Amino acid sequence: MCAGRRLSSDDVSRSDDWAVRVIEECKKVGSGSFKHIQLDVSDRDAVFKAFEEAVDFMGGLDATVSSHAIDAHTSSEAVEEEELLKVMSVNTLGTIYVDQATFQYMEETGGSIVNYASVVRYPGQHDAACRIDRAGDDRKKRDCE
Repeated sequence: MCAGRRLSSDDVSRSDDWAVRVIEECKKVGSGSFKHIQLDVSDRDAVFKAFEEAVDFMGGLDATVSSHAIDAHTSSEAVEEEELLKVMSVNTLGTIYVDQATFQYMEETGGSIVNYASVVRYPGQHDAACRIDRAGDDRKKRDCE
């Protein structure tokens, strides 16, 4: 990931200190320019603004790798509506917003979009992760069956 000539990353949950450390590691193994943009993928306007900033910085867009995801950290039977809506907003709508923002820059030139995520990392949470978003996200349907 760090070998590209121009790389932009985004994250809402990690600190700027984390981004600085990642950028420093990237500079050690690759040449080029690196930038971190913090955003919330569930906020469509923020996603489009971040893409505009990133594309301006990079001088174009050849690929987007989207790996955001959150989990309810509870069973499907116990998840509250507010938490369910947050999970759906990030995991499903966030993916749609990132893809929409990508399309506007790749429509004429082409490129690659990679969407992947895994929130199945806590014992006993597999059913919640799968049931909460499987209806809206085909990439997770295969992992949940």
